[in-house]
Amino acid sequence: MIQGSVTVAYDGPGHVMYLSGKQCPIRHAITCLTNLTLPEPGTVCPVE
Repeated sequence: MIQGSVTVAYDGPGHVMYLSGKQCPIRHAITCLTNLTLPEPGTVCPVE
């Protein structure tokens, strides 16, 4: 892990969650890219 980074856990398959339309990781990615805000440590996306 890179110091200062955060991971978003997802209990399920999905190397391409963003491209497959999974709303939770898409929301976190867009927030990170547009607001430069990381999710809270321990953030988990539920299986959709």
